[in-house]
Amino acid sequence: MQLSKIPLCAGCDQHILDRFILKALDRHWHSKCLKCTDCHAPLAERCFSRGESVYCKDDFFK
Repeated sequence: MQLSKIPLCAGCDQHILDRFILKALDRHWHSKCLKCTDCHAPLAERCFSRGESVYCKDDFFK
């Protein structure tokens, strides 16, 4: 596969060659790079967004 067709991670700007790719805010992420903006907890299962930032449930609703 051509590198130009492999998505870049919004968190680290590296090509995503992993088996799983997360998509949030119309951007692609490595599973290790999608983290809460405030507490940096991993957000592999669920995330909430405000503007261009992603949050865990606790930080989104505080």
